[in-house]
Amino acid sequence: MKSTDGGDTWQKTVVWEHPYPHWNGTSTTDTFYCPDGSAHGVFDNNGVLHIAFGINRAIGTGSASSWFPFVDGIAYWNENLPTWTGGTQHEQGHCLDPNTLEEQGSLIGWMQDVNGNGQLDLVGTAITSLGNYELSPSSMPQLAVDANNMLYMMYSGVTETFDNGTQQYRHIWGRGSSDGGQTWGNFVDFTGDVLHAYDECVFPVIAAKTDANVHIIYQGDNEPGLSVRGDLDPAGDNYIRHLYPSKDEFGLTPPIGFTVDGTITYPKSTPVPLSGIEIGLKDNGGNVIQTATTNATGTYTFSNVPAGNYTLAPTTTKAWGGVTAGDVLLYKKHIAGINALAGIFLASGDVNASGSLTAGDVLIIKKRIAGIINSFTVGDWAFNNTPLNVEANTTADFNGLAYGDANASYTPAAKGNSIAPKSTTTGEILTIGNVSTTGLGAITVPVHATAINNLGSFQFSVSYDASKLVYVGDANWFTGITAVTINSANPGKISFVWAADSPITISDNTLFEMNFTTTDFGASTIEWSDVPTPREIGDYDGNIMEPTYNNGTIDVSTGINDLNNTAMVVSPNPNNGNFTLDLSSVKSQVSNVKIMNMVGCVVYQQKVAQNAAFNQNINLSNLSDGVYTILIQTNNGDIVKKMVIKK
Repeated sequence: MKSTDGGDTWQKTVVWEHPYPHWNGTSTTDTFYCPDGSAHGVFDNNGVLHIAFGINRAIGTGSASSWFPFVDGIAYWNENLPTWTGGTQHEQGHCLDPNTLEEQGSLIGWMQDVNGNGQLDLVGTAITSLGNYELSPSSMPQLAVDANNMLYMMYSGVTETFDNGTQQYRHIWGRGSSDGGQTWGNFVDFTGDVLHAYDECVFPVIAAKTDANVHIIYQGDNEPGLSVRGDLDPAGDNYIRHLYPSKDEFGLTPPIGFTVDGTITYPKSTPVPLSGIEIGLKDNGGNVIQTATTNATGTYTFSNVPAGNYTLAPTTTKAWGGVTAGDVLLYKKHIAGINALAGIFLASGDVNASGSLTAGDVLIIKKRIAGIINSFTVGDWAFNNTPLNVEANTTADFNGLAYGDANASYTPAAKGNSIAPKSTTTGEILTIGNVSTTGLGAITVPVHATAINNLGSFQFSVSYDASKLVYVGDANWFTGITAVTINSANPGKISFVWAADSPITISDNTLFEMNFTTTDFGASTIEWSDVPTPREIGDYDGNIMEPTYNNGTIDVSTGINDLNNTAMVVSPNPNNGNFTLDLSSVKSQVSNVKIMNMVGCVVYQQKVAQNAAFNQNINLSNLSDGVYTILIQTNNGDIVKKMVIKK
């Protein structure tokens, strides 16, 4: 797990995938190669994580598990390398085979042929020949990185020619890399002198910082293995020792190269640093040779970059935002030749990756503002970095901008995101009309505008009671307002997005009308809302208005005094369309029975003879799921009740 924002968010990377997921340690398996449980990691100066871990082999028999004490190796991985995941069970079981790792260049530690005779001369091949730590013969790796970005690894390894007659000793070995882990230097036994001839050297812990030396502490004693488990040797004295070999002993040559650095900002009038941007430094072949992450000030650094041509590949998981109808207006003005956009502000509008800003891009942006779509083909963020020719220390500053944010109103922050405040005007009024009507059916709800001067764009949402109203459509927009993008896919919410071709002034007139069908009696409200599309009304010059928003009410009555509907019995309710309607308790004379759907259409009707009782089973199982209205007409008024069909 890695966090680039101080722990606010975390990114998980699976380095190796177990061939037997959720293995309980005993269930039957084929033999498979796996980490031995000893691992260490370090971040280099570019924020790249490097990991080293011991390798072993295991098998489950159904009642127990076994391991292979002479399977040997230390594996290496960094964030620029492929992971060992996604293969078949067989592939996952063998991807950490030391021979395979060696072919990949990912095996960086193993037992050494100290006497140079071409073979390992150990005191024996039985498990008792080694101290039993249940680890690979080469294991317990530790990593450090210095100011020149050079890597140093030290580990505990079984060492030939050093033994007590029955068991082999472990020594502290090391090697290093001057090129970010691509290649590794010679093996060095740092405890190979006569003073350590009878020392078991284990459990190294490396210091995070280096000076002219690499510092570790380790445990030493004269008996391989453990007292508390494994060998169960008699308890004895051991020592914690400080080992600090010179960096020169690793035999590394510091890389010759240059520094590439810079700052990434959001292009507001006062630029805002973009933290947590991950950047890959790619060579001419498109290979990522280093990675870096911007800090809280938006700064990134690559060290020891050889001369050559490179490109930067920035990516981010920051949230998208800041895009409103005001941005749509700016894009439309550019397309019409009224006010030209340039650079990243122009590039931010090409959301369909066509290579230019067109009316098609404007439509896509309007749809995303309205919540009809939730992504762009090009992604969420644009960057305006250019190719680099590195012949000296190089600084490359550039910008990042959310696609669609032509006025750079967004303020991406380390914690949360917000819309930057804009200049505003006040005094405008938008009012949803009040409507009273008799009976179920079609109604028109006007939306009135007052003192709206130089209108250039708007976006807003309206909410309504979907149990009483069905949205049908819009009509009669004020002259000059066309091509409004509307999202009414979710019952109870409607969003509207529009940007002008030329400014419009509405002194005191209807902005537009909303058409509904009433499906139930009673009162409900129609309200301005910021969900799914936040409200923003802008003038043609980009200033934001802050109008007064007045909500409306809808009141639907039957036209006569409704009787108490408890006398009407619907059983069951809800039902699957097959139900009993019992009107035996209705004291008034029933003349007509109607059942209507949500849009007011009559789906069932039956006349009732004078003085006749009504208690019948009705089968409407052919109808769709939904809420239906049962209307009973009597000589003293109407009785109304809802019924739900749900199959």
